[in-house]
Amino acid sequence: MGNSCCMKHIETLCINCEDDYKTNTHNSHVIRLSKKEHHAYAIFISKIGEVFFIAQQLQSEGVLDGPYRLTIIIPKIECFETQPETNLSRIKFIVNNFVPPSKGIIITFVEHQQSHYVLWPYSAFWVWPYKDQWQKENTEDYVAIQSVKKIINQSHRNDLYKLFENLIDDLETRNINYKFVGYDQTIEELYNTILKSKLLFSPASCSYYIAGGLNVPTYNYDTSNVYGWGMTCLVKEKLLHYDQTKGIHNRAVSNLVNSYEEYIK
Repeated sequence: MGNSCCMKHIETLCINCEDDYKTNTHNSHVIRLSKKEHHAYAIFISKIGEVFFIAQQLQSEGVLDGPYRLTIIIPKIECFETQPETNLSRIKFIVNNFVPPSKGIIITFVEHQQSHYVLWPYSAFWVWPYKDQWQKENTEDYVAIQSVKKIINQSHRNDLYKLFENLIDDLETRNINYKFVGYDQTIEELYNTILKSKLLFSPASCSYYIAGGLNVPTYNYDTSNVYGWGMTCLVKEKLLHYDQTKGIHNRAVSNLVNSYEEYIK
């Protein structure tokens, strides 16, 4: 690797393939996380999801007859504030639970401090599926709600907290069971809680983006950011999706709902 004395190889995952060839920055796709974004769920899911789309497209079309290679460079492997697990643990959970590209993907993790800070743009234009998928008949008697405490602390969104309080009041008036999800959980606990819920209430935050790949019905109660997907150069009808029946295709974000009445009856 270039500048190898400053780079620390952490581990390499071979997903849906067998290959002992050590991937590095000279022969792979590279995701470089910045010092400001190396704990963010939306960025993990967006950037890694894009790579899975690229891998599958190249493999499906016969351009690549073997596993795709990816290097993820993390400035520092650590927990964020009081959160219960490292950024690496969360990224590994995501890649191990994504549907793997048909001919595999090899992912190498590297730790390397960022000397020149720059925030690399990302966009939520693709919804890559997880191996688990939400099924109504497998749900339990509760809805999941994204906790807004961490969001409020970082963005000073008092209006969002009021919307959150109104939602809780409404559910309690109706005697609807609910469970909170958020950044203070492990990703496995968050993932399983929303997967088994009847519905997720969330602004465009961590559980919101995981729910897309699980196809969990999701109601965004944040009136200032209604969609969260494809908000810049593409409209939501043009997002990329993948499933084993249709392959790679464009469609709307099917898990977002405009009303939650039918899900809480």
